Amino acid sequence: MDVYVNNTVGSDQPHDLFYTNAQIATYYQSYVNTVVSRYSTSPSIFAWELANEARCSGSGPNPQSSACNPDVITTWADTMSTYIKSIDPNHMVSFGGEGFFNEAGSTEYEYDGGSGQDYDALIALPNIDFGTIHLYIGSTSGYENVAWSMQWLADHEASSVAANKPAVLEEYGIIRTDTTYPRQSTYDQWHAYEMSSQSINGDMTWGSLVVDTDCPGTDPYSICTTDSDYADLVTNWVAQMNGKQ
Repeated sequence: MDVYVNNTVGSDQPHDLFYTNAQIATYYQSYVNTVVSRYSTSPSIFAWELANEARCSGSGPNPQSSACNPDVITTWADTMSTYIKSIDPNHMVSFGGEGFFNEAGSTEYEYDGGSGQDYDALIALPNIDFGTIHLYIGSTSGYENVAWSMQWLADHEASSVAANKPAVLEEYGIIRTDTTYPRQSTYDQWHAYEMSSQSINGDMTWGSLVVDTDCPGTDPYSICTTDSDYADLVTNWVAQMNGKQ
């Protein structure tokens, strides 16, 4: 996103302009059109995502706004999801965010709207077909704990059911060396919740396809095919999810 900003309006301009600058919108749509129109009838495509973890406050070098107004990203997502549907009515579209909320009075980053995301507003958009949720925990990573994670899932369940749309737990993991939160037992809790969920009907474990020669490599969340819990966390879990109605 910063590349778009840098090459359109200058490297000293804020990251947030990606969502509001008309020329940048034209460039983004040109890129989208090139890719989406090529595969608009392909049965190999599951869905399109507008971006990965789009926030008002970016991770690149550009200066950030002092505050994010979630309406900015919601409006952008509405415009771009509608544009994609105009090119390709055959596939679903998602926002691709972590699932951050925008709750008045909250002081917690995942809930206070400071990211610029508003899960409730985004999943309610007419051309956003399903919600996306990212979930990581780890005692050494700065992420939250297991109890928090279960509430995180429950909050997305409530929002998704209210919107009458499904959701995908599209990234999740635990640091493989973390002894505070054992991976097997924690995944078992998450998976049990998913099996009982009305809305969370898609699941993408982080790093489960890393090949043995590179595993665990530099990714602390990787699941290796040689791990003793690989069958339970990946192979058997895929079979369970495939059987969920």
